[in-house]
Amino acid sequence: MEQCGASRGRGRIACTAGGVDTSLRGTRIILQPSADRHLEVLSPSTNRTCEAFVISKEVVDGAHSRYPIGAWRVLPAKLLGLSPKNGAKMLIRPTLERDEENRMQSEDITGSRKILQAVGSLWFAAVLLVLLLVAMGGATVFESMRGRDDALRLFYKSSWFELLLVLFGVNVLAALTVRYPYTKRRIGFAVTHISILVVLLGALVTELFAVRGQIVLADGETTDSFRGGGEMLTIKNLTTGKGSAVNVDWTDFDGMAAIDNPPAPPLTLGDLTITVERYLMDSEAVERMVNTNISTRHAVAVALSHGEREDSTWVFANQTARLGPLTVELIVAADETQLADLVEGPSADAPTTVGMITVEVADGTYELEVEACMENHVPIGDTGCSVKVLKYLPHATVTEANELVGVSNEPINPAVEVELIGPAGREIRRAFAKFPEFAGAQGRNKDDDVNVTLSSELQKQPTAPIAVIVGPKGDLYVQFSSAGASGELQAVGSGQPVMTPWAGRVFTILHSYNHARVDLVIDPVTPPREIATPAALVRLRTSKSTGTMWVQKYRRRAVMVDGASCEVTYGDEVVPLGFSLTLRQFRIGNYPGETRPRSFEGHVTITDPAVGREDSRVIGMNNPAKYGGYSLFQSSYRPGGMDSVQTLSILSVSRDPGIPVVFAGYIGTIVGMLIVLGTRFTEQRRHADRAIAQAHG
Repeated sequence: MEQCGASRGRGRIACTAGGVDTSLRGTRIILQPSADRHLEVLSPSTNRTCEAFVISKEVVDGAHSRYPIGAWRVLPAKLLGLSPKNGAKMLIRPTLERDEENRMQSEDITGSRKILQAVGSLWFAAVLLVLLLVAMGGATVFESMRGRDDALRLFYKSSWFELLLVLFGVNVLAALTVRYPYTKRRIGFAVTHISILVVLLGALVTELFAVRGQIVLADGETTDSFRGGGEMLTIKNLTTGKGSAVNVDWTDFDGMAAIDNPPAPPLTLGDLTITVERYLMDSEAVERMVNTNISTRHAVAVALSHGEREDSTWVFANQTARLGPLTVELIVAADETQLADLVEGPSADAPTTVGMITVEVADGTYELEVEACMENHVPIGDTGCSVKVLKYLPHATVTEANELVGVSNEPINPAVEVELIGPAGREIRRAFAKFPEFAGAQGRNKDDDVNVTLSSELQKQPTAPIAVIVGPKGDLYVQFSSAGASGELQAVGSGQPVMTPWAGRVFTILHSYNHARVDLVIDPVTPPREIATPAALVRLRTSKSTGTMWVQKYRRRAVMVDGASCEVTYGDEVVPLGFSLTLRQFRIGNYPGETRPRSFEGHVTITDPAVGREDSRVIGMNNPAKYGGYSLFQSSYRPGGMDSVQTLSILSVSRDPGIPVVFAGYIGTIVGMLIVLGTRFTEQRRHADRAIAQAHG
């Protein structure tokens, strides 16, 4: 190898050895363009070297794995795939090929490739894995302290955690790209990394398409839907029964403060449009009295103090309220005559009628005495309509069954129930003297141009121990009744303490409103509690009016919209099952001799209208039922108590198309790791065999 020359041409380099060492004469070693390493060959006789390139890259990798760079070793020529005479040996040193490295830096390794190599590097993957492990550890601790929902919102469903997962996926994809094409030695590497991408893909499918929820049933109950993980805003017209609903997605917010103008579609029902202006993750409802009622309605805030103790309350006109150990009532006098009647008793010329019915038909208004309409139908002018009083109650209330019933004979809340007969047929209406606007929510499903109101002329005498009287000019009076005797009427002002007949007790009128109403004020709670109560501020718009109101989750709010009684609800999303589920029996098994539950299971019947059959199943703690694409799990139960006499079964409902994808990724990852281990074991065995062959010469 006294002379060594190199010739270049068409993708490969040839090095021909010749000279003193005749055993290597005529040997040619060729490099394919894909090789990235070379061997330096040393002639033992002349101590000269030349760069010899080999056909098989595996030969170079194998030599390099056994002998570090810079270390000279004697190897059989046949190890390099050569065919020298007499089995001659030569000295080789594995090293990087300098010319090829320079060419790749100038041609192949561009700026984008360097970035790709950095993104797909092992150190970047290690940094991302450490961050993910720290985040999941923190989420576990936080969940134990604050609950699952807060952990999901602040960690697993947060934008920064999702960014970490995206970066990890990009790292894996970049690592696959920079190492393409793959040799046999890297098949395991490719399978493992592709499987990791499949796992991340399955997690994405779960995030986008998975459905989860709950079903709460008592024995004998049936449902065809479940409460989903989303949320829903609904509006229902209580008069017509029509309603509308939209799904809202506010559960992914990362912040703790209020959210202005959250992304939520508008809710419409006829002419009514509802939009969300503000969202609170946790809220507390506080009722406050405000003086902003459109109609006139009197109310006073009063206090009764005894030593260091003070009791206070609000009381509306013609109503009573508890004030410490006593009762207080508020009476409103419309004029001086009524004020005198309250003090001295009714005069001889006081009206004898219990009230007047006012009927508005088309463009006319007609007044009729209540007593005159109790026996027969009375014509309403020349309108062709007639009215009859079916029921008059001086102190009326409406039951849960929507029936008008009397509470007492005291004229506290006068009301009538009348029958209207007109061209449209027969119709029942109700009217309250103190709440004329309530008539808008009663009936009105036929003759919308007919309105019935009641004005009561009965005067109420003070009956409570403490009576506050509002005069015709807004002046205030108080009267105390003790031991069955009424005291004198005393003029008082707001904030003026008044001594009472009861020793040591002082009475004070704190505030007096003439347009009073109870306003539900929602205050934000920061940070959100473990059991939070979200709330939304909604704006209601029609062509005639606009207004705002707060709606807390799971709490219905009634509202009058252009004379129609409506109900706004903010709650969980309702998802149809596609079949009905009936809980036949729920059973709890206890440990022998103990009251601790060992197991619980529900016997259910699934009725599918699509196939017209019933299927009985037993759903236990470790025995889920699958039907219609859903998996039903017996997750928990709620013992009977104040809210429910029966024990309630709680079923978890889920449908996750990402689970098969994730499982396939897990299996692929295991297979890829086994291939990597098998490949390395095979290489070690092959290198050991070569070493043994070299030792035996």
